[in-house]
Amino acid sequence: NCQIDRYYDWIVSSIDENSLFLKIKIIFAFASQKIKANHIAEMCGEKIEDVVIVLNKLYPLVVCDSSKYYTFHNDVINRFILSFHHQIPAFRRKCDANL
Repeated sequence: NCQIDRYYDWIVSSIDENSLFLKIKIIFAFASQKIKANHIAEMCGEKIEDVVIVLNKLYPLVVCDSSKYYTFHNDVINRFILSFHHQIPAFRRKCDANL
């Protein structure tokens, strides 16, 4: 649905594309269960406060239930996975430039 895609894009584009956001997208692209914010912070090597800010900005794509976060719908997981496909060429160029 085009309207849903625009809505997802609007939510995701409102968040700064930094390393924390990228790590959170990776985690939720492959997570199969609800995850506590402090576990996400540990996986990302970031402060829990910073992680919670990003997670809250992702609402309603990422939802909190009893202090555990999960993706609301499989479309969100697919969107996160597809976003990596678009970022891989730029990431490779950046890595090659640093060699």
